[in-house]
Amino acid sequence: MWYRIDNGGIIFPAVISKRYSTMFRIAFTIKDKVDARLLQEALDAFMQKHEELRLHLRTGFFWYYAERAEERPLVEPESASPCQYIPLKREGVLPFRVLYFEKRIALEIAHFLSDGSGAVRLLRELVAHYLSFTEGRPLDLSPVAYTWDDAFQKLYKAALPVPASLQNIMHLKGKQAPIGTYYATHFIVATSILKEKAKSYGTTVGIFLTALMMLTLQEIFVRGRKYLGNIVVSLPLDLRHLYPEYEDTMHNFILTINPAIDLRLGEYSLEELCRELRAQFVQQMNPKRLEQLISRNVGSQRDPFLRRIPMFLKRPILKYCYARYGYKGSTISLSNMGQIELSPALASQVQYATFVPAPSPRGVAMGVISCADMTTLNFGSILEDPIVESTYIQVLRAHGILGHAIGNRSIRKIQEEPAL
Repeated sequence: MWYRIDNGGIIFPAVISKRYSTMFRIAFTIKDKVDARLLQEALDAFMQKHEELRLHLRTGFFWYYAERAEERPLVEPESASPCQYIPLKREGVLPFRVLYFEKRIALEIAHFLSDGSGAVRLLRELVAHYLSFTEGRPLDLSPVAYTWDDAFQKLYKAALPVPASLQNIMHLKGKQAPIGTYYATHFIVATSILKEKAKSYGTTVGIFLTALMMLTLQEIFVRGRKYLGNIVVSLPLDLRHLYPEYEDTMHNFILTINPAIDLRLGEYSLEELCRELRAQFVQQMNPKRLEQLISRNVGSQRDPFLRRIPMFLKRPILKYCYARYGYKGSTISLSNMGQIELSPALASQVQYATFVPAPSPRGVAMGVISCADMTTLNFGSILEDPIVESTYIQVLRAHGILGHAIGNRSIRKIQEEPAL
């Protein structure tokens, strides 16, 4: 049995490499140390309900597709770096893995299969299975009806104009880490503090954190560059909130908006950034603007000429589109998962969540996730210099936002705060 890869995920198989794995991680840190044997039992029970995850990635003559597999996934201890490359096109390789370390349970999943919201639902259910085994109680999980609809195909409108692209976009530069090394830094802060600070600037937490990122990049670029241009932050937008009829889909259902500031006009204060971003968010989240993006993405897949091109010739075209409309069109990506809802039983056991985006050609990617009253600001970097993480955390602390930094490398120029 074979399955079509959804429109939001079709480009990822073409760009998979040992440096850019397209794997991202969602993890829960619980109160007690993880028992690997019970986690495996929980995964086995979980897979009985989710056979649709037991897939192999295949290369067809015209398109990539997925095929049903028989392999049993096995839990693994974490390695030094998250989001490591998986040879997804190799026989017997599944597009996800379940990892554990001390009190942490992590799900890493290939982006062609699902997005962050889908991965959170899967991990939430897996951890609920695990806790039911450890505590010897019935599984406490509200009934959830998942679907694997490709919502983009249903929302497609033909013949809409292609969105305009910005020019003179500034990009992060620096020495890259060796292939296989991916630095993850997590800054854990009380959600209530972030909400209070955002409210003081008359905005939301999402806009406030984006404004702080622009302030961070402004400081880095103004300090180190003679030439200035546009800072563009790529923000994946979960469309399930805007199109509730597709809220149960597990497939990729995100589009990116790209708020920007032009440093050639001068430096911006945090107040100016919050005002500017509020206006740009409203403009770019207009349904008509989003329909333009859907039309461009789906229209490319439906193009009669492109459909007839063999895969070995189509792959370079997909890589070009990924570069032009993806990482070259922005300075950095910031994925905000928002507040994760947990059942009372899960909430009593989960201390906090982390979200590491897939390694990016931009150099650094940021992910935000909130659980209970803990928000984790996560940075994934392939750059040796942690200037983005360091500067962002310094900016947070300069505005009275204190927290605890952890990760798989030390953060320079930052004095560690006591653990929460």
